Amino acid sequence: MEETKQPGKGNQHQPYYPLSIQAALLLKKLIAGETFAFSKIASKQIQPMIKENVLQCRLKGRTARMLYLPDAEVLAHYLDNVYGIKNLDEYIELRQKKEATRAENILITNHSKIISVRTFQGFLLNTFSPMALSVNGEERILQPSPGCFTFIYDYQTLQVPDDITLVGIENPANFRRIDEQKALFNGLKPLFVNRYPQSQHHDFIAWMQTNQHPYLHFGDLDLAGILIYQNEYLKKLGPDRCSFLVPESTQKLLHKYGNRELYDVQLPLSQQIIEAREQKNVQKLIEWIHTEHKGLEQEIFIKTS
Repeated sequence: MEETKQPGKGNQHQPYYPLSIQAALLLKKLIAGETFAFSKIASKQIQPMIKENVLQCRLKGRTARMLYLPDAEVLAHYLDNVYGIKNLDEYIELRQKKEATRAENILITNHSKIISVRTFQGFLLNTFSPMALSVNGEERILQPSPGCFTFIYDYQTLQVPDDITLVGIENPANFRRIDEQKALFNGLKPLFVNRYPQSQHHDFIAWMQTNQHPYLHFGDLDLAGILIYQNEYLKKLGPDRCSFLVPESTQKLLHKYGNRELYDVQLPLSQQIIEAREQKNVQKLIEWIHTEHKGLEQEIFIKTS
């Protein structure tokens, strides 16, 4: 059973550690390059990391799903922002000590009795070419720089040009390597947005509701990806502003590289897709998914670019 300690009257002298030692040790092994059978992962704290694409699964053989870490830096940012853990090795060492001082807790985490915290509000931006925007009434130039992104904290004051299309990218890898996927956005002036790791706080949606820019969703081409688009964007921004990116090569890629296990696992979600199904390109995508009995993860557009 996974061990957790909750703050309360009965343990006033016990510091509260938000990440279990089991989960922390598993993450350390993933950082070292190990993979684990998804079916054997017991820690409930790993599930949100998979949902946020910090950790991912890939197919081994025909049915086995293996958990792996695609980017250690992304995990480091996630642990800092969500759990206040600044150094995983030091955190593990602290957890394994019989006694830890209050000062040690403060140095290694954000608080002496740490709870899950929100370090930042806002979202990340990326672009193909320099773009003028305004934050707090001050004009700035958003510069593309490989490996670096712009984080907008005071998002409430953000203003962008009227002729751009906001493109939401779910996967951090696609967001980081967007320059390799230029062909997908011909004819657009895109500004790319990645919610990670603030997605649970809906800052991007809150900002979108203050403007009228069109929104293009670039997510996984599977039933779960469509449902995310429907529930988190389409329902809140409306069909006049929202569209789902279905590249011309999707049907061929789905046939050649699609994942049958994704389809089998996600099939029950099909009944929940109602509003999105009314959009013609989404309807066509759903037909392809059902015909091929496969789902397609958006990373394929990096690999085939």
